[in-house]
Amino acid sequence: MKNVLVVAVVALQIVGCVASGHYGKFVQDSRVQNVFEHLQMPKSYAYYYNGPEKNPTAIIGIVKGFTVQSSFWHPVNLTKKQMSYWLGNIRTEWFDAVGANREGYANNGWRLIAPDGREAGILFSKYKRVVATFSADGIIGLSVPQPWAGSSRWHDE
Repeated sequence: MKNVLVVAVVALQIVGCVASGHYGKFVQDSRVQNVFEHLQMPKSYAYYYNGPEKNPTAIIGIVKGFTVQSSFWHPVNLTKKQMSYWLGNIRTEWFDAVGANREGYANNGWRLIAPDGREAGILFSKYKRVVATFSADGIIGLSVPQPWAGSSRWHDE
């Protein structure tokens, strides 16, 4: 009987977590890539990066009213100088000699859409797969960017 109770409690916790998860979606948009590559990042957004500070895997700008809560993403005061420095590294690391992304796709820009349909941010990322969860109070949880399942590489190192 005790084992049945433990299983029931664990099952309810799992169902509760799944039911409370409100997921955003990332929509590929070449205009977002241009925003970052032409150093036109909106000043009103809060910016975060993922990965090493000298060569990030991804940069995300979040619209006011939302906050990122993740130990994998770090806040940054994203200036044109900082983004320009990162772009130098990104062009070497993310792309091959002919300009194609080493992960097999040409566009690295995405719009983050909240569960209610509002735009929540813009993402410039080496990898396609990022999961965003939204809480009722505007907190966004972000996963570590990962290559798509059919990608040629899973790790940079």
